[in-house]
Amino acid sequence: MYNIIKIFLIISCFQCVCLAQSNDINNRFMLGQSYEQAGEFEKAKSIYLELHKIQPDNVIFFYGVNRTYIALKDYKKSISLLEERLKVSPNSIDLYGYLGASYYLDGNEKAAFAAWDNGIKTAPNSETTYRAMANFALDRRAFEKAIDILKRGKAISKDPKTSSYELANLYTLTMQFKEAAEEYSGILLTYPNQLDYVESKVFTYMLKPEALDITIKVFEDRKKESVTAFYYLLSYLYLEQKNYDKAFEYYLWLDRKLNREGAELFSLAQRVLNDGNDGFAAKVFGYILDNYPSNSSFYSASKLGYAKSLEAKYEKDAADSVHDWLDFNVRKTSHEGDYKKILEIYSGLIKLYPYSEVGGEAYYRIGKIYFEKLNNPEKAKENFDHIIRDFTLANFYSSACNLMSQMYLVKGDLDLSLEYLGKITSNNRSSEDQKNEATLNKAKINYYKKDFSGAKRLLEGIMTNLQDNSANDALELSLLINTTIDDSLGLSEFASAELLAERNLYAEASEKFRLISLKKQNFVLSSLALIYQAEIQLAGGQYNEALETLNKTSEEKEPNIYADKALYLKAKTYQYMLNDIPKAIDNYQSLLAKFPSSLYLEDSRTEINKLRNKSS
Repeated sequence: MYNIIKIFLIISCFQCVCLAQSNDINNRFMLGQSYEQAGEFEKAKSIYLELHKIQPDNVIFFYGVNRTYIALKDYKKSISLLEERLKVSPNSIDLYGYLGASYYLDGNEKAAFAAWDNGIKTAPNSETTYRAMANFALDRRAFEKAIDILKRGKAISKDPKTSSYELANLYTLTMQFKEAAEEYSGILLTYPNQLDYVESKVFTYMLKPEALDITIKVFEDRKKESVTAFYYLLSYLYLEQKNYDKAFEYYLWLDRKLNREGAELFSLAQRVLNDGNDGFAAKVFGYILDNYPSNSSFYSASKLGYAKSLEAKYEKDAADSVHDWLDFNVRKTSHEGDYKKILEIYSGLIKLYPYSEVGGEAYYRIGKIYFEKLNNPEKAKENFDHIIRDFTLANFYSSACNLMSQMYLVKGDLDLSLEYLGKITSNNRSSEDQKNEATLNKAKINYYKKDFSGAKRLLEGIMTNLQDNSANDALELSLLINTTIDDSLGLSEFASAELLAERNLYAEASEKFRLISLKKQNFVLSSLALIYQAEIQLAGGQYNEALETLNKTSEEKEPNIYADKALYLKAKTYQYMLNDIPKAIDNYQSLLAKFPSSLYLEDSRTEINKLRNKSS
């Protein structure tokens, strides 16, 4: 019994000693890690070397020593350490990888490549081995060696797709676009279902010089009629190249090859219409209408698209001198004869499809033309009423309500304008952007009605989401109200002037802004009134008068919070209205020098570069 107790005590003591030693090793290792993370590599190295000596087989301690050698740029010691380890573990892929990396860092490229090649020899039939060695080469930015290794790995792979993607990425990184395109085309030949992914990868480098032309040539040379994925990708590439006729040729080929009955052409037309190429979109829609039967599933949508394309093209061809840097633009009324063909197509669609989505959108397009182009609110209302009554679930319902609200705002009926905005915010199918825009417009109407507290409550809900399109306008109006609310009479006068401008009563608005600008006791309102007065003058073609008004703001001796905007508008006036490039550049440069934190800084730099390049 005594002997058993004695043995138990000896074992317990031994376990305690081992546990204490283990705890000490762990604590030392954690201390070493702390030094390494803090950048104190000498201290970390001493601890890792000590632990490595105690437990030479522990790979964690071993690699800790190697990391500190690398961090201290003691590459020769790293090489020696790794080579000694390789004598014990000659088949360790990682050791060869790290050895190659250390040789590369030491400037011995030949030895580095040999080490990575020796690593591959440990398992030459495993694709994983090649990928691991390639990653070591990539970590050292030895791109050509990584490409060489991956090509060898691809040659022995049963599924070379992954290697092809990796090679293509490397070729792209090293600007070898022909080789990248060859890899991607090889993938499509074997795996046509990879089209979407290949397209996404190819288009990452299309903006690089010559990449687009090179890629098109490779895919043209390797295309096969049995692989339609090539024709899809080539058609997308030709669109990117703006070679619309060639893109049309391939879409037409696909449509016939796959018996799509116009679906591919319709997809092309929609795509180019969304990209803003209205003339080509009209051509494709017109082809569908001329070459496919009227009972085709795409016929009605094509007819609608054709009219929309013509409408957009007409707007560009007969564009007013409207500039998006102006808050106010005088709307010019077109003649109904200019839109006769377009209105006839829309009216025909309504007769054929009165209660369909196509017919509903035709009502919307007609109403929009009458309101925005022909200044015929009665006709516009007649068409919008159809939508608001019969198409409450349609995508364009909220857009129609928005235009109705604008129409009543122009008439001066603020209550009815608010009513139509309420239809947008209460409609479950309205998007968040549409609801926020409607809420912003509600706040503006409350502001026009002198209900400033009501306007502020509505604005608070929009300003929280800075990603929303309405947030900046909401912030601007909220700032105006909050900084001038103490002068409620002056703010009321300013709101009345803005309402006149919103109603297109520019002469009255300009005079009101002029009178407000004379009341210098409220410098915010007086300064902004000058800006708005100048913008109305610009919109009305009174360029010299506008410059005189802007000079009152930009040349004031007292600090003016709108002085940078005045300089910006002067520069734009010289650039776009008077075609005086030197003066435009002078004003942009003055803005850069005087207002380094201005919101107009980036645009001013861009315009200066554009004007200088144009002059040269």
